[in-house]
Amino acid sequence: GLTTGSITALVDRLEKFGYVRRQNDPNDRRRVIIVPEYEDKEEVYNTYLPLHNEMVKLVSSYTPEELELITTFLGKASSVLDEQIQQLSSNKQGPK
Repeated sequence: GLTTGSITALVDRLEKFGYVRRQNDPNDRRRVIIVPEYEDKEEVYNTYLPLHNEMVKLVSSYTPEELELITTFLGKASSVLDEQIQQLSSNKQGPK
């Protein structure tokens, strides 16, 4: 999983470069809403449309059975990586 610290750092970077802004949630003072910042919604759409089309083309080149296998593998690989990250994090020792 992702830590709150890593998400905060990510949002900080996105905000620094002008991609998003933080907005207070009017219904819950504890929450912040991340709002995308762009001048031209069509520009964003046109930027990601080719990627979307290529990914659709790639996915459609597999059978449902192959996609199931890929999905299972990626899920298990993600779990292994998460476990290793947790293990490495818990084994960290400070300076001696």
